[in-house]
Amino acid sequence: MTRHSRYVKLSDVAVRRSRSLDSDEVVTVAGLPCTAIPRTLLDLAMILDDSGLQRVVDLASRDSDVSRLDIWQRARSSRRHHGGKPLRRAIARQPGGIEDHDSDAETAFARLAQRHWPGVFEHHTEVEVFGRTFEADFHARDAGLVVEIDGRAHDLAEQRHFDSFRDALMADAGLEVLRLGRPVVLFRPQEAVAAVTNALRSCGQRKRRQTSVILPS
Repeated sequence: MTRHSRYVKLSDVAVRRSRSLDSDEVVTVAGLPCTAIPRTLLDLAMILDDSGLQRVVDLASRDSDVSRLDIWQRARSSRRHHGGKPLRRAIARQPGGIEDHDSDAETAFARLAQRHWPGVFEHHTEVEVFGRTFEADFHARDAGLVVEIDGRAHDLAEQRHFDSFRDALMADAGLEVLRLGRPVVLFRPQEAVAAVTNALRSCGQRKRRQTSVILPS
């Protein structure tokens, strides 16, 4: 349950204060304002152990209209919340769960980036686009290139729709987005290296065209 008052004392009830709640994180149940299920799980992730958290995630996705993808997206978008990482981990460990963002493919790409383009990419960084903040798997800030490593979650229709929306926003902001499938990074790394090298070259050429100066005759 949420309350506007900053100072709340309730006997036998643990009270946790939050600095902010977005409008989509509050729902009304029986006339009472409460945190929505994804946000509640995010907060519980800070106090429950792994097994307890996996149980409540399973209950929430089974007994409500909130899917594991909804919960995972909330956890992934809440990078600054301390419950984000354990919540993603709990979903990843469930049978058929969505894999955690700290995946084997991302680890493999991080090694490729260090070997072929040292110092170029930032890992798990926030990218602000038209007032919205997104987390990028890898971001070459100077080049204007975002590389996303797509695992099983990106095969879901809801996630594909979100990816298309996000990629279009980034393109409008002048960023290039390159998506690499998990099998490509893990089993055909030479293809991944070639694709990223070409994308970096393309971004460099675009930036040179944008910064070129035409002198008056």
